[in-house]
Amino acid sequence: MLFFSPIAGYISDNFGYKNTIVFATITGALLLFSFTLVKNYMELLIVRIVQALFGVLLGASFLHLASAYAKRNGIYIGYLRIAQAFGMAAGPLLVFIISTFSHKEFMLLSAFLCLAPFSALLLEEPKTNKTNIDGMRVIKYIIRRELIPLYLCTISEVLSVSVLFSYIVVGSIKKFNISQRMYAFILFVTISTFGIASVLASKLSDRYPHQSAIFGSLMMAIFTYLIFISNDIFLFVTFFIAFEAISAFAFNPLYVVASKIISDEMKGMGINLVDAIVNTTFITLPFLEILAENYGLYFTLVPTIFISLLSSIYALINLVLLKRSCTDNVNPNGFSYL
Repeated sequence: MLFFSPIAGYISDNFGYKNTIVFATITGALLLFSFTLVKNYMELLIVRIVQALFGVLLGASFLHLASAYAKRNGIYIGYLRIAQAFGMAAGPLLVFIISTFSHKEFMLLSAFLCLAPFSALLLEEPKTNKTNIDGMRVIKYIIRRELIPLYLCTISEVLSVSVLFSYIVVGSIKKFNISQRMYAFILFVTISTFGIASVLASKLSDRYPHQSAIFGSLMMAIFTYLIFISNDIFLFVTFFIAFEAISAFAFNPLYVVASKIISDEMKGMGINLVDAIVNTTFITLPFLEILAENYGLYFTLVPTIFISLLSSIYALINLVLLKRSCTDNVNPNGFSYL
């Protein structure tokens, strides 16, 4: 699915994000409904793979939409994040409220809720040049010097969140004896907090993207350490929620700046290629299994603290150098609007 994202962005560029959203929404809802009809493991596997592909297509077209608007105002990246966050948070909230539902009933409800993006028909999509997209030109856009420190800060955020949810939360459920309903409520609060903070972070990133990334990465390292040493459930949950809020400031600047840099006719493929590069971080998770097995689940936080600190220091040094070498086509925050 990682490598399908840029292809999905290319499809969105050629057919328009509005048409792509509507098509992926209808197909995704039908595939979710089909989960209730599967009779064996092979059917389940096939439906899941196809459903995942259309899920990536839908996500890629939404990122294309947000990126197109973010060229004028970075807050639209924040609007995308808060919509995604509340969508993901709705799942744990439903489990918390109606935990007696069967899997089939939840799938039917999911299929119905999946139709919400159908409202994209109401959008007005500006026309762009649908000429053949030059892959090398896209790559030149997304590997520009001013994006490198933002990549590192975003990658440190993705790695930290992955470790927290893959290892630390699992260990904490056992450690603090957290019930299923309580865990669902904690997830709802933390994910929602990230979405709300993303709006603020994206707005800040319009003018101070590197400063936002530096602040987010540095504070992530601090709160990751506090999570590491917490021995009380109240402190753990508090630091966990605070981490989610702070992480938005490290995660979103890359997407705001890239949205302003990438040309409109290749924005779908370009912004999703940026997203694919960031998501390569998940490849490191199997290697963290070695740390978890030999030193315990909480020891997996050590490399995330180290990487967050390094990325913030590198971004700070890069910001100072960019300000010193500022030219007419580069603004004081270190990125151009070409």
